[in-house]
This record gives sequence, structure tokens and C-alpha cells, in this order.
Amino acid sequence: MKKFIQYCLYALPLMLAVQGCHKEDTSDPYVDKGHLVFTGDATSKQMVPGVPDSLTGTARFYGVYDVNSQVFNYKLSWYGLKSNADTASFYGPAVAGQVGVATRNIFNLTTATTRPTTDSIAGVIWMYSKLTDAELADLKAGKWYYSISTANITGGEVRGQVTYQRSF
Repeated sequence: MKKFIQYCLYALPLMLAVQGCHKEDTSDPYVDKGHLVFTGDATSKQMVPGVPDSLTGTARFYGVYDVNSQVFNYKLSWYGLKSNADTASFYGPAVAGQVGVATRNIFNLTTATTRPTTDSIAGVIWMYSKLTDAELADLKAGKWYYSISTANITGGEVRGQVTYQRSF
């Protein structure tokens, strides 16, 4: 027992010395820069120029931008369109009531040889895009909108302004 205690007394300083020689990790730690949340509800009344009042379709947009990866993940759902959805795109820079230019295509079913199951008067699609700093600045400033066009209303049946909601 006495030898064991002596062994421990000699081993302890040696273990502490070895531990002190451990090279410290100098790499930068991962820092989560956060996420930004965007939403936008679409109706035919937001279309510029206007469309017939008889249109009652709606759409809802929900997106999350990851500041670290610069990737924008989003979901677009629509309901009650006059005919099947053909295309959807982001437009900007333009605030509500203004007309912008197409900046990004969300989907285009007019060129697809096989039409996916989301091709209908109601549907949901999930997408992602990597954004530039300029695109993100316009998006945060509320200068992006989306529009869904149908076979009957090729200029866009519903439009929704995308607005910044919060970060987490």
C-alpha cells in the first residue's frame, strides 16, 4: 500500500506536466450568426397591373435565411387558383405596388416534360437558393415579391410581397 501511495505521488506531477504540454486549440470556434425569417401572403389584389376581381386564389410564403451558409430555404403554398400553376418567380427590387424584374425562378412547369404533383390549383413546393449580399439587402428591405402565373393568367394570378419578420 505504501508503494502504491509513493507511485501515485510521483505519477501525479508527471501527469500534470504532460497535461500542461498539451497544445491549445487556436482555431476559431464556430459562431452561429443566426437566421432571418421572411413571410409573404399573396392575393390577386396585389397584382400590378391588376387582374379581374373574380380571382380568389391565395398563396403563402415562408422562408428562413441562414446567415452562416447564405442559403435561403423557403416554402411556397397556393390554393384556389383559376387554373394550374405554371410558373412562380421572385421579382425585385420593388416595394408593394411597384413592378420589378424577375430575379429568381421558383419553378417553371411550362418547360417540364413531366408535370410534378404540385402542378395544380393548390400545391406546395420547398426550395432553396444561395443569395448574394445585394439580394439579401433587397430582401431585408422588403424589395422582393413573388408571383404565381397560371395557364389562364400568364402575367401572374397572385402576388405577395416578401417581408422580413424576425431573426433568431
